[in-house]
Amino acid sequence: MGATITPIRRPAPVAHVETIEGSGDSRTISVRCWCPIGHDHTYAEWVALFGRSQYDVR
Repeated sequence: MGATITPIRRPAPVAHVETIEGSGDSRTISVRCWCPIGHDHTYAEWVALFGRSQYDVR
């Protein structure tokens, strides 16, 4: 009789807000986010944890 392996389930992502600094005279941009961070954060914090991607803001 073999052991049963049960996968560890991560909690479902929680909706939160990501803020991105605007450029020039632009104000801060806020977007709804469901990433693994799970709480309000800045885009810079996301980049620090996960690195840059094809979604990089320029």
